[in-house]
Amino acid sequence: VFIAEPVARQIAGLEVFHQYVGILDQAPDDVLAFGLVDIQGNPVVGVRLSVAEVKDGEISLADLFGAGDRSGDAITTSNHDGFFSVEVSAGGLFRIKVTRGQPWVMEGQLRIEAGTSDVVVTVLDAGRIEGKVIDALSGFPVAKFHLKRGEPRTGNGIILGGSGGVEYSDPDGFFELDGLREQTYQLTFRSDGYITVTELVEVKLGQTTQVTIPMQHSATIIGRLLDSNGRAISGARI
Repeated sequence: VFIAEPVARQIAGLEVFHQYVGILDQAPDDVLAFGLVDIQGNPVVGVRLSVAEVKDGEISLADLFGAGDRSGDAITTSNHDGFFSVEVSAGGLFRIKVTRGQPWVMEGQLRIEAGTSDVVVTVLDAGRIEGKVIDALSGFPVAKFHLKRGEPRTGNGIILGGSGGVEYSDPDGFFELDGLREQTYQLTFRSDGYITVTELVEVKLGQTTQVTIPMQHSATIIGRLLDSNGRAISGARI
């Protein structure tokens, strides 16, 4: 859920923001300038935002599946009064996103034309997952593991919004994921000597979800493949 409304209506009574209204109304056609507030209407400082021009008819994977920010995106940060501005191409249409890994999110896609200056965007407290990975038999922490994050598979077998994964090395088996939207995430854990574990974790905005991941030791099966005459068969796939 994102909110983009005229400044005077969205944050009436906030004196510090009203000081900017006259300035923002005069923004040139090659500048985007906004205010950033939380759900209570308070200015939010230090939020990193990506700004990318949207071409006619263009649909990116980031727009469709919530993928990461593109390398060509401009990055800006809200100042001490919750405002940000960035120079852009005059007359263009631009996509605004909160970059990943922050304690805030902006649900949905916000697209604004160059020269727009009378908008305030509300950001929401992001969700968070923290937990530990343990040996299912002994209960001791698994100190090294690989964690990949995605969303549950759709009917066509695609995992949406996934990440390439992160290698963790922690003596207590601890891990954490920040800046999450409200949805169910698919977490996949891999570690040498253990069976891969996949867990579905539901995340709520503004809350930390605690999980414990037990991993079972893997085993190796060794055998020999023979034909009906007792001769070894080579090159067969089992």
